[in-house]
Amino acid sequence: MLPTRVGAGLRLKRGAVIKPDGNRDPAIAQGRVLGSGEELSLFEEEVPREGVRVTRSYQFTRWIDGSSHLWIGRGKVVGSGEGSGGLKFDVLTES
Repeated sequence: MLPTRVGAGLRLKRGAVIKPDGNRDPAIAQGRVLGSGEELSLFEEEVPREGVRVTRSYQFTRWIDGSSHLWIGRGKVVGSGEGSGGLKFDVLTES
């Protein structure tokens, strides 16, 4: 998702970026959540700074009459956050 200025605010829109290995081919989003279908645009407030992890898993249950039901469920949790470079400011240590 790339920030794009829309009017007075920012929106996050699906975009392509250059691959980290220096190859000029764009890295495009994969999967069904961010697939390459219709245009996807989110308010920047919807995605926290830590990021978001969307998971997809099978859900299975049995009903009271014994019938089985299987579907694919999605879940959303806060991501693992930004990486730390170890840079510290204003650190006071006793000698």
